[in-house]
Amino acid sequence: LEDSVRCYNKALEVDAGFAQAWNNRGAAFEGMGRVDEALYCYDKCIQAAADNPNAWYNRGMLLKRMGRVADGEEAIARANELGDGMER
Repeated sequence: LEDSVRCYNKALEVDAGFAQAWNNRGAAFEGMGRVDEALYCYDKCIQAAADNPNAWYNRGMLLKRMGRVADGEEAIARANELGDGMER
């Protein structure tokens, strides 16, 4: 996962608004147990592309695992509103 993070870092050096790189970087950090960094990345993805349901969902699930259940459910509800054909 460290290699993945390095690749996403390079992509973000080229384009700091590359939403998918932020989301993927967040998932990599989450996989390494680095939840604060993961949350930061999901938030950056949402800043870059507020209509990205995957980032909202990832953010929501992470918040719930962090004990912030109400915030997590709110983010998941937003993901469902945006939708991509998959109910979460």
